[in-house]
Amino acid sequence: MGNGYRLHGVGENTHIAFNDPHVADFNDLKLVKVVDLDAACRQQQVNDGCFASIGDVPTHALTLTVPALFRADHIFALYPGTQKHRPSGTRYYLP
Repeated sequence: MGNGYRLHGVGENTHIAFNDPHVADFNDLKLVKVVDLDAACRQQQVNDGCFASIGDVPTHALTLTVPALFRADHIFALYPGTQKHRPSGTRYYLP
């Protein structure tokens, strides 16, 4: 039995889940971990309306690791918003 489907978005700084570029590890042995959020990720949370100001955004979060995310049999990525068009063409090439 497979791991089914996964639908995810990609952040303005190319993060998937909270795997910001500086903490993303494609060989991570963990399924979930605590990560620190970079400034671009934290600002996106404000831009998306999740928080009123950057000072309200946590500096750390729980995230599924990259290997955990890519265990799905079928992966679909969405890039909503014009601010995410550049990362979609430069970072991720999924089979």
